[in-house]
Amino acid sequence: MTPRDRGLTPGSSNNNNNNNNRGRGTNSTNTNSSAHQRIQKMLERLHRTTPAPPPYAGLLPAEDIEKAMEAARKAAEILRRHGAARVLLFGSLARARAFTVDSDINLAADGIPAEHYFQACNAAIEIYKAHTIHVIDLQSITESYRASVLAQGKII
Repeated sequence: MTPRDRGLTPGSSNNNNNNNNRGRGTNSTNTNSSAHQRIQKMLERLHRTTPAPPPYAGLLPAEDIEKAMEAARKAAEILRRHGAARVLLFGSLARARAFTVDSDINLAADGIPAEHYFQACNAAIEIYKAHTIHVIDLQSITESYRASVLAQGKII
């Protein structure tokens, strides 16, 4: 018996390989091709059933951005009445073009006494329901976060 007869050289036929492929096709290229075709069909179905979002998705009209700005001003006034020395608007509303349907209103307050902080935050949060208002205390955040807020924030 030669090495070719035992399936040890390229091009030789090995009975074990032929038995393993029985029922699945004898050509491994044919098997890979059919798997590739199944994947392609699944992807085509997925793309047909998932509509693309409209090109305007998430963008807000100018009047909605102005309403959010007005809410931020009112919230800042509430925070000042509770002792805030300054209130900064930061995040997407500070960069008005980045403010979307899913955005929130971020305010940073400095100087609110600890005993009034939660009452002030609750009062500020309750004035506007279209977008969540978040209030942070500038003294309780990390130095790098504070530097970022101070760099991009706008006093309101």
